[in-house]
Amino acid sequence: MSRLFLSLFCSLSILGTASGLYAAEAVAYRLPDWHEQHFEDAEKAELHFQAVKKLKCEARKVADDDHLDVEYRVAKWQYIEVATDELAHQWSGWLKASGFEVLHGHGDDHEDGHNHGVEGDGHKHDHAGHDHAEGEVEEVTYRLTTWKTVHLENKSDYQEFIALMKGFGCELQMTQHEGHGDVKVRCPTWRHIEFPSHKVAEAWEGWLTKNNFEVEHSH
Repeated sequence: MSRLFLSLFCSLSILGTASGLYAAEAVAYRLPDWHEQHFEDAEKAELHFQAVKKLKCEARKVADDDHLDVEYRVAKWQYIEVATDELAHQWSGWLKASGFEVLHGHGDDHEDGHNHGVEGDGHKHDHAGHDHAEGEVEEVTYRLTTWKTVHLENKSDYQEFIALMKGFGCELQMTQHEGHGDVKVRCPTWRHIEFPSHKVAEAWEGWLTKNNFEVEHSH
């Protein structure tokens, strides 16, 4: 088992999911269809199984000839909060490699230093540390300058909306009363998020626009 995986698993054990304890960054994730991971080593399979269970996945272990399969899914968006942006990027990488869809938004003056040079009504992203090949990712930039209140009757929808807004890096105020929940959300400064394809970026651009965000999509 790699040191990176063990350090990530320990960080999740300390912070928990959706705990907010010392949290500075959030990563949202989901995996609506069953995903299968193969393991030759039973200990590695067990660690992976425990990790995805802690991430609120449905999970099962299946013995198959001379190896073990761990199968898992999580239909609704969930999120984890971690102490640093470095951990958030490590978790994003691990989650993507493990089959999950991931959301992790960044501010304009993000400390890791991406540089995509996107201009729009006077704002600019200066992020020199991330260098992506042409066509490798597409970026969507967004903001929501005034508070928007979203009323959600269903508890699972309420929790999923919070996970999404956490993943996008928005500010949240949450209340629950009389069997439903209200979420106040805003994102007063420009933020950006990267997607693996034009199709995915376009779909999220539409979702953000529908939810009253100002959106720019660099092609």
